[in-house]
Amino acid sequence: AKALPPPVEQAAAAESAALAGLLPKAVRALRGRFSDAAHARTSAADAETTNATNEGRATLSSVGLPGSLEAYKAGGGLPENLWRKVERVQASGGLPALESKVRSLTGAAERAGQTLWQIDTSLAREEAADAEFRARNPSWTGPTSAALNADVKSNLERMRRLYDDARRSDAAIAAHLGTAEFREHCAQLSRPRADLDALMPRVEAAAGQGVDTSALEARLMQL
Repeated sequence: AKALPPPVEQAAAAESAALAGLLPKAVRALRGRFSDAAHARTSAADAETTNATNEGRATLSSVGLPGSLEAYKAGGGLPENLWRKVERVQASGGLPALESKVRSLTGAAERAGQTLWQIDTSLAREEAADAEFRARNPSWTGPTSAALNADVKSNLERMRRLYDDARRSDAAIAAHLGTAEFREHCAQLSRPRADLDALMPRVEAAAGQGVDTSALEARLMQL
């Protein structure tokens, strides 16, 4: 069978890697430092955006939005779009399934950490063997293993920082899953719709007069 051509993204990545190998060592080092700095700034911006979004949602939630607006439009009971989300949670297995995924994630993280340690140990062993060889052969002037491994160790350090950040995030999520408040919320989400409908306040419009919510809906859409 005729082989299919690689996707454009793979071809571009292969070309970039090939060209990077032709760059002088000093240029590659500067390129690596620039990439690390750009990644750090992007991660910081993402974190700030996430925090701002969470703060906005918390503020809306504190005044019952947008859930209270949806409940009002539905005439009371659980809004349909909210019930669809509850259904997805129930279909996915709820809290037990979530805890199982966290355990799987923890196992994967431990294996990834072991791999990083093995790479680090292998590089150190190689550099020690190189130093021993040079001690026995002082006339040898070839590049040191430390110099040859500089790019690899730089990338390894970057991966270790990303790994540590991910582990801290995983730990925060696991701690949140174990709180009594979260577990109570999950218990509520496991209830049938009739039970959840009964918990919702009933909407009683005065003399059939409703409230125009279009302006509020428009502002919420902007958020």
